[in-house]
Parts: sequence; structure tokens; C-alpha cells
Amino acid sequence: MAAGGSTSELDVSLNDDQENTLLLNGFKKLPVPLSTTQGGDSVFLWYKEDANPGITRIQFSYTSDMENNLQASGYQKVDKNLNTSGSGDPVYLWFLNGRGQRQVPIQEIDVSIADIPGKIRDGWERQGFNLNRKNGGEHAFLWMKREKITYIHQVLITDSYDYDVTLFKAGYIRVDESTNRSADGKPVFLWYLPSTKAEKPIQGLVLMYDEKRKSEYQSAGVKVLNENLNSGNGSPCF
Repeated sequence: MAAGGSTSELDVSLNDDQENTLLLNGFKKLPVPLSTTQGGDSVFLWYKEDANPGITRIQFSYTSDMENNLQASGYQKVDKNLNTSGSGDPVYLWFLNGRGQRQVPIQEIDVSIADIPGKIRDGWERQGFNLNRKNGGEHAFLWMKREKITYIHQVLITDSYDYDVTLFKAGYIRVDESTNRSADGKPVFLWYLPSTKAEKPIQGLVLMYDEKRKSEYQSAGVKVLNENLNSGNGSPCF
């Protein structure tokens, strides 16, 4: 777990030689591996704390479209594939040292094997992305705690990569796992816009599988997003 000043830089080690290099360059290592492969080296996340502007965003990529759009949005890539299993998609970590009202620096980071819901009560945010995606290992998650508590004020859904750069530059955070994962449909992603303002935040989300009930939910004051989370893959989900 990182604690103290803001986290200003991230890196990844895939073997002992890389670990030694990161140590010499002032990085600190999180003890829980991001991923492991049977008989192979573990993958560890490293962080640095210094006077540089703190990291405000962390995202992951596993397609060329995701990579291109993160690069175009000013994110910095850690050019080491987290998926060392030899199967599945290459997974890369990206981070942004952003500035502005919605860019709240990350003060602490942590990695857990499996989910730990209790951390959310303590002000932690969990990345909605399994770091062992499609490689057969245990579920591993990245957690972040910011300098200030943030609240979600807007949520939207995209079913293509066309809007990524616009949304990233507007301060949105993408949940990096497509809701159409393992499906033949479009890549559908949930996005949210954080803010330090506590007035009227979003207090809950509901998944609806019966499109006929849209009007019922809307009459109850629930805003229904029109994009289908299950686009191109059977029954709709909103």
C-alpha cells in the first residue's frame, strides 16, 4: 500500500532484473502481485512519490483502439504487458497526471486478490477491471484512495471507441471491462464523471432487463440510459 504524498509515477516489474532497476530509481513496490503465471515470474506494481504533480487517472488497455485513444488523450503508457500467461489479450497500464477541478490526485494505491467490498467504506475506489483478465489466474484488483472524496454526478454508456478521447479529456473515467465481454456484440463501456461536490450525487444504479418497464422506472424518477449494455448479444439490458 502506498501512503504519504501523492503518487506521481507508476511502473511494473516482470522479473528480478526490472525490480532491481526500479529500486535504484526510487520506486517502491506493492507486495501483492498484479498477476502470476504458473512456474513464471510474478508481475508487481511499483510507485513513486515526489514533488511532481500527482497521478489523477489510471486506465487499462487490451485492444489497439483503447491504446490509441489513451495516448491521444495524454495518458502515459507503462510499456510492459501485464498478461504474461501467453494466452488472452495483452494488458497495459496507463496513467495521467491531470490538473483541474475534477482531477483529484491519488494519495494511496493498493492491490488485492479477489474483491474486498469493505475497502469502499474507507474511501477506496476499485478499478472495475480484473488484472488477471483471461489468463486463468485469481481475480486481482487495483484500488485507489484520493486526497479528497469524490462523488459520481454523471454516468453514460458508449458502444464504440469513437468518443473515448472526447470523454477522457472531459474528465470521465471509463470502467475498462466491456459489458459485452465474451460476446460477439459491440464493445460497450460504462463511464462516470467524478466531482468533489457532494450536492445531489448519483446514489445507486439499477440494471433493467425488461425494456417494457422503461416508463415505469422513469415515472419513479429514475433516469434510464438508452444505450443497450448487451448490444448485439441477445436480450437487451439497460
